[in-house]
Amino acid sequence: MIINFFNSFRLFLIALTFCASITVFTPSVFAKDSAKDKTHPVAKVLDKFYEAWNAHDIDEVMGYYSKTFISGDGINKAEYKKLTEKLWSNYPDIQILNRKRAFRNQDQYSTVTTVDYFIGSTKEMNEDFKEKGKINALSQGSWYLKKYGKDWKIDSDDINFELTTVTYGVAKSMLDKHYVYFSAPEQVREGQDYSATLYFAADEDVSVSSIIEKELIRYEEDPVLPDEEYQSISGNKLERLFRGNTSSYNELVSATALIYKGIVDPKLDGLLFISKRVNVLEKQKAIIQADKVSSTYADADFKEEVE
Repeated sequence: MIINFFNSFRLFLIALTFCASITVFTPSVFAKDSAKDKTHPVAKVLDKFYEAWNAHDIDEVMGYYSKTFISGDGINKAEYKKLTEKLWSNYPDIQILNRKRAFRNQDQYSTVTTVDYFIGSTKEMNEDFKEKGKINALSQGSWYLKKYGKDWKIDSDDINFELTTVTYGVAKSMLDKHYVYFSAPEQVREGQDYSATLYFAADEDVSVSSIIEKELIRYEEDPVLPDEEYQSISGNKLERLFRGNTSSYNELVSATALIYKGIVDPKLDGLLFISKRVNVLEKQKAIIQADKVSSTYADADFKEEVE
């Protein structure tokens, strides 16, 4: 069940873009909270997009993307369509909840920063827990739109942060009580070593077995997860070291945890899957960031420091 979830859901979040922070610009650049400005032309487009997405209308949704759309992770329009259809098939009630967005326009171009939540449940009932899995995700980033004639189309995106969980049994309540925490960096340089750690605080009669994995964020028709063995969590944490790839792909690290209750005869009481995006910065970009190069955008009449 969890492997099926991972294969169908992990790549979907690549195709949508979200960002929590709203940057302050000079007056020549438009930036407003969508909750206060429903009249902005791009806001109207996004409202219709969210409505179509939550209705699972694939033709309507794909109509908002340009023919040349390609995500920041290299996924094109046709691939994104397949991922979305697969997601909706496996999670038929999944919905997007848009919390905040802002706009800045330059002629026929518009950049939208948003923060969105995804909620829903799995299609199939888990036999061990006699329930459907509960899905929760947060994704933050930017959409880049271009005006083609009279229509605004999404040309590309850039995801800054994403965190996804699916829970069965007691896993959801343990997350809510902050008994579980998954740590991994949001960005690393290519070739840089980093660690992903699952922390677990529980009663003496609760034990946990877990695996931590990593894979590249790229489109695959039938992604295959590595066959690894679960390890018992001792000392309240399980840590695994990774190295950022040098193939220009961002990465996804994930932990799957089996939660048992009982000392003499432990019984499976919960199941948790949690994943986090790790953006991998190319060496040349890392050098630019280290030097704090300042870029000037004359058309927009503002300066922005590259960090």
